[in-house]
Amino acid sequence: MSSGYQLLLLLRKMGGCVVASKVAKPTSILMFHGVVETADKGAVDAGLHLPVDQLEKLFAHLAQNYSVISLQDALAGKHGVVITFDDGYRSNYSLAYPLAKKFNIPFTVFVTTGFLEKELFLWHDRLAFAINTTGCDSLSWGGSTASAVQSRRPEIFAQLSNWLKAMPQEKIESSLTGIEEQCGAPLATAKEIPAHYQPLRWSEVEEMQDSGLCIIGAHTHTHKILSRCSADTLEFEVKTCRDLLEQKLGQSPDYFAYPNGTADDLNESTGNCLERHGFSAVLTTENGYLRGESDRNAIPRFGTPRDEKEMDVICSGLPKLLGRVR
Repeated sequence: MSSGYQLLLLLRKMGGCVVASKVAKPTSILMFHGVVETADKGAVDAGLHLPVDQLEKLFAHLAQNYSVISLQDALAGKHGVVITFDDGYRSNYSLAYPLAKKFNIPFTVFVTTGFLEKELFLWHDRLAFAINTTGCDSLSWGGSTASAVQSRRPEIFAQLSNWLKAMPQEKIESSLTGIEEQCGAPLATAKEIPAHYQPLRWSEVEEMQDSGLCIIGAHTHTHKILSRCSADTLEFEVKTCRDLLEQKLGQSPDYFAYPNGTADDLNESTGNCLERHGFSAVLTTENGYLRGESDRNAIPRFGTPRDEKEMDVICSGLPKLLGRVR
């Protein structure tokens, strides 16, 4: 453990993190995805779906110790903590939304519109379900072969996920279907779809938006990585998502979050497309604080905190004070 990180934890233990947040005045944007009633620690995608009791502890701690603000207020220059959810899982409504109301915490949900339209399941969920439930011993993909799959599920999932992310996104459907066929476990034909893979309903999205607590943002139509799309696919992903949100909710979304969202997932073409379709702020998954001089086309966020201690280290701004995070 680095000396800098040890210092952060020591300050947190001494109550210094909350004090530091008032000194550093950071604006931290936290990123969540799905929520579950109980954790399945053996699942390869367990980290994507936070247990609801853990989310409640995080929200309670935030409400007691920090100023939790909307994304709109943060972009207007107010300092605090911003909560975002990516993808559009139904658990954002059934489990997270009641907690947001309980603790009066504003939040933003970036939705994948094809998922909400029930045209598809998210590709990473399809892959996770196939790997979590398969009984096969070996898998082949892209010239590679893996054996002992059942005892190496997390490793195989990571390898396949990276392979799918790196390919031209127009090829992802056929490649993923091949994996599902080998695994014998397509999510779309499962007898019972797990609750944490279910999409939001449009009526639920509308209710959350109308509550005044929730902002709805765009997250493409089918969750493709935009920098690996052709010009036509890029246009389709952004325009279809934007148009559907306007049609369903009566207003155009102002904010967009990149799927995957690393520095390699955005470029001049993606930025131009998003600007052309009227998005005033675009969020990534690169770590960092929102500052006045931050590029509004590449706003950083922090990943889901594991617990209150990690959240304190992030939200305090101590990494910023020590020059460890841009």
